[in-house]
Amino acid sequence: MSLKTRISQVVLPRQDAREAPDNNKKPVPQVATPVAVVSPQEQEWALLLHRRLVKVMDLSLITSMDEKEARVQIREVSQRLMAEESMPFNEASRLRVLKLIEDEILGLGPLEPLLHDPTISDIMVNGANSVYV
Repeated sequence: MSLKTRISQVVLPRQDAREAPDNNKKPVPQVATPVAVVSPQEQEWALLLHRRLVKVMDLSLITSMDEKEARVQIREVSQRLMAEESMPFNEASRLRVLKLIEDEILGLGPLEPLLHDPTISDIMVNGANSVYV
């Protein structure tokens, strides 16, 4: 399954649904929305850069590194690839793409933001097409 497909399948309650309920208001229903606001173009670039990164870097060496050091290595090579490809994004978009690539290589891909969110207590993965938060 591609990185683009996996990113678009994870759902998360909207921020306003996680706020503490006010006794005078009705509870806000939880609505599934994408984990991060990542545009389709950013997803395509992340996939392209991920493929190029795998060809350029020896990812087997990353397993022997500390995670922070590995993230720095991945970030540096990815930034160089972005410059070579003249990636047409601003700094915020570039950082989102870098984070997608790092999480895909070193973590659990699109589940990483969910794992680091303190408001989430359960994540249930029932296959590639259904993730419940």
